[in-house]
Amino acid sequence: MAADKLVDSTQLDSDLTSVANAIRIKGGTSGQMAFPAGFVSAVQAIPTGITPTGTKQISITANGTTTEDVTNYASAEITVNVSGGGGDGYKEKWLGLIARTQTTIEDADVTSIGKSAFRDYASLTSAIFANCTSVGDGAFYGCSALATLKLPNLTTIVGSSVFYSVVAPLVFPKLATYPSINAINGCKASAIDLGPTISNIPSFMFNSSSNLKTLILRKTSIADLGAINAFNGTPFASNGTGGALYVPSALISTYQSATNWSTILGYANNQILPIEGSIYETQYADGTPIT
Repeated sequence: MAADKLVDSTQLDSDLTSVANAIRIKGGTSGQMAFPAGFVSAVQAIPTGITPTGTKQISITANGTTTEDVTNYASAEITVNVSGGGGDGYKEKWLGLIARTQTTIEDADVTSIGKSAFRDYASLTSAIFANCTSVGDGAFYGCSALATLKLPNLTTIVGSSVFYSVVAPLVFPKLATYPSINAINGCKASAIDLGPTISNIPSFMFNSSSNLKTLILRKTSIADLGAINAFNGTPFASNGTGGALYVPSALISTYQSATNWSTILGYANNQILPIEGSIYETQYADGTPIT
C-alpha cells in the first residue's frame, strides 16, 4: 500500500494550468476546457495530509511483520489481527499506531492473547490486560524490556516460553490450572506468584529462568513438584545462588519433607519462608506488581 502523498494546492493549480495551455495550443483554441464528470471532485478529494481517520484493516504475522504499512494511519482506529498460526491470535481495536516499537499497551477489553501475539516486541515496557483470562504459546516471547505486566484475571497459560526474556514479576492470582512443561522457561523475572490454586509444578517449568529468586505458592495444600529439573538454570538449582520459597506457614514442614521439594530445599542458600508477615502477604495477592 503506497503512502498518501502531500498535496501542494498552489503547485497543483500551476500544473493543471500548464496542462490546459498545452492542450489549447495543440487544439488551436483559447476556449475553456471541459473536464470529464467527476474529475474536479476527485481532485478535491485528494488527501492533504497523512493522518486520515477511519478504520483500517491490517494483519500482523507471528513474528510481528506487518503485511500492510500502517505508518499513515497514526490517528485512525485500526483493527489488528495478530496471528501465530492455526487461527489463534490477538484481535482488538486500537487507537493509534500499531507497531512493534510501541512501549505501552493497556486494554480492558482483551480476554485472550494468542500464540506469539507480542513475540519480540523488544520496546514494550508495560502491558496491562485487566480482563485477559488466557495467554498462548510464546505470547510475550522476547519482550526483554517488559518491566510491568498485569494479568490479574489470567486463568490459563498455554504452551511454552510464554514469558521468555520478560523481566516483570509474574503475578497470577487467579491461575486455575498449572501451566504446561516449559511454560515459564527463560523468563527473567526475579519473582513469580502462582496464586492460591496451582497444585502441581511440572518438569522444566522454570527452566533457565536465571533471575528467579522468589517463588510464591499460596495454595493451602502442598503443590506437587514433578521433578527437580523444574528449577534447572535458576538460583534454586544445586549450583545456583539460592532462592526463597514462600508458602503458608502451616505447610512449611510438609514442603521440607515432600518428594523433590526436600531436595530443592536442601541445596545451600535456598530458604522456605512463611507468606504470613512477609511483604508478599498482600503485595501480590490482587495481581499488583511491586513498584
